[in-house]
Amino acid sequence: MSHLQKAGSAAALLFVAGVAAACGGSSSAGSTNPLQPKLEKAIAATASTPAAEASLNETVTSGGTTSMALTAKAGFSGTGKQYVNNVALQATAPVKQSLQLSVAGSILYVTVPPSLQALVPSGIHYVSVSFPQMLTTLEQSGNAGEIAAGMASQPASILSMLKLGKLSSVAQASGAPSGTKAYSALLALPTGKAGAGLAALGIPPFKTAHVSVWVGSDGLLSRVSINAALPAASGSQKESLNVTAVYSGFGNTSQFVTIPSSQVLPESPSMLASVLGGALG
Repeated sequence: MSHLQKAGSAAALLFVAGVAAACGGSSSAGSTNPLQPKLEKAIAATASTPAAEASLNETVTSGGTTSMALTAKAGFSGTGKQYVNNVALQATAPVKQSLQLSVAGSILYVTVPPSLQALVPSGIHYVSVSFPQMLTTLEQSGNAGEIAAGMASQPASILSMLKLGKLSSVAQASGAPSGTKAYSALLALPTGKAGAGLAALGIPPFKTAHVSVWVGSDGLLSRVSINAALPAASGSQKESLNVTAVYSGFGNTSQFVTIPSSQVLPESPSMLASVLGGALG
């Protein structure tokens, strides 16, 4: 598969976790560790906050070498059934392009790059597609770059992952700023029938991951770091995923925008693929 195909496929996963991530279930941890309920309470409170901003950095490492690096800035809402997210995604490897995305409810809007503007009708600035049309293809994907891109674009999927998974070995950690409590834990995701829908949420297919969580004086998560080994495809080197998400701006809805319907080319998966490929090189 070419870098163009991989990049386009990776970008496709960018919208998977949106709707369901904000509605993640309660943790199945059930530990007697006294730190456990405090951490779970902070996770639940952050996931249900009216609005927040997130800055994410991710790397995928294969055979000890970075194969993809992503940064993203996004705003998200964790209340109700509507999920709205504006993303500025910058891939530093294997391509060096940025991608502008917006998500509202179950629809992804991708800004048409200048290089492809001539291919769409006058006045059209976005291509849209609904999530269900793409889920089957995305669930079959095992590309680490797609996983990283999906998480980078959906900061709420990280919160959903922490809520759906089982946290164990929770311990107080050091290194956090004054007034911030730091926790370290082992995160295990459900398997079998219980974990069958995780791929559709943009949650990586790993069994366990090491996580570090900072909780601010307001009781909300201010930072989450995840390190996980990813299943290696046949004949491929082992890959690892490293994610750091920094949360701030709670209650700020200024990052959300309304997409005018007159500027949207709707329900066009083939055009979406062309736009994604053109945007990412």
